[in-house]
Amino acid sequence: TQHWAAVPASAWGAVVYASFGAIVTGYLLWARGIRLLGSTRVALYSNLTPVFAFLVAWPVLGERPTPYLYSEPEIAALLNATDILPWKHTLHATTYRTLFGLLAATGMRRGEACALRWSAVDARRGVLTIDESVIAAKEGAVVKALKTRSSIPSVACDAATMTVLDRLRAEQARLAVTAGVELHPDAFVFSFDAGGAAVPHPDSFSHAMGRLRVKAKLPADIHLHSLRRFHAT
Repeated sequence: TQHWAAVPASAWGAVVYASFGAIVTGYLLWARGIRLLGSTRVALYSNLTPVFAFLVAWPVLGERPTPYLYSEPEIAALLNATDILPWKHTLHATTYRTLFGLLAATGMRRGEACALRWSAVDARRGVLTIDESVIAAKEGAVVKALKTRSSIPSVACDAATMTVLDRLRAEQARLAVTAGVELHPDAFVFSFDAGGAAVPHPDSFSHAMGRLRVKAKLPADIHLHSLRRFHAT
């Protein structure tokens, strides 16, 4: 449920600008330009739209002209911040640390990581099978299967990453025993639910990333996708 009073003034300002500035004023100027210059000449100016968007976004919004690449010390600071912030349960810290470390080590997407099940983790071979993805929908987190079997990838993990996953599984198992439920083989690896049946929502990890980024004193314009770029480098 959205509490409108909690929406910041900057967000309302963006809505007003998009409504009256970009949509109303923009189209009126566009129509005037066509009347004065003709559609052919005006169409040429439309190619300058991304150029001006870039020039404005850089100094005004602080967006980088190139993707942000994490350094190894920054990755370490981000993961260490999971042990500092207060969470509702120790499982939260372990889950966040494991997921962010996994994204950096494998380049997985957040939706793929959220859909990962323990049955897809081959600890002996050090391989993860990615056959599903979680997307954010109006009704909540929804699991979607990959379209074809031929598109199902296998991701190799190093021994250190597999060790961290084993620790997470052990902590989930202890929580399940305490709650009097069973940790099913098809349980979600990054679920916060005792037993792992609840689908983890991708946005919860994006929000946690924001908190950890502040605690680790990292730049404000980096996000989960930046971890994939660390893997690519």
